[in-house]
Amino acid sequence: MSKSLKIYTIGAMSKYIQEDGNLFRAEVWRNIIKSYLFPSYPDIEIFDPTLSFDDEIIINNNTIVTQNDHFLKWCDIAICNLQYLHHSYGSIYELSALRIMKKPVYCFNDSIAESSPHVDCCITEKFSDLDELLENLTIMYFQFYIKEH
Repeated sequence: MSKSLKIYTIGAMSKYIQEDGNLFRAEVWRNIIKSYLFPSYPDIEIFDPTLSFDDEIIINNNTIVTQNDHFLKWCDIAICNLQYLHHSYGSIYELSALRIMKKPVYCFNDSIAESSPHVDCCITEKFSDLDELLENLTIMYFQFYIKEH
């Protein structure tokens, strides 16, 4: 079994630019995931769209969606921050695509959009906060580290 788990991160970005003028709040939770997982599980891979967001803002819309499709196919699971989901068409697209691909999506925070059956059916499991999600993710996906280390 390969030790590499590929994680796609989903969550609003443009809304934070509109409100704050930067991506800080979109980056914080993604950085928490990395700091929680990388020390114990260095072989995981995480797609973090905030890393290249500023550069990609000038790229053709179809190319951006093609990049999304590439990494959605690449990933094994996704972690989604539901905050501002109703303002994030890209996040809703990503949730729908992952549903069609039958890939699990683990979510935290709340959104008025999650009451829609079209969004709710895309959520594999929702956790009260990011800490609870990461604790459960570790239990669900990292058993091979426990056996080998």
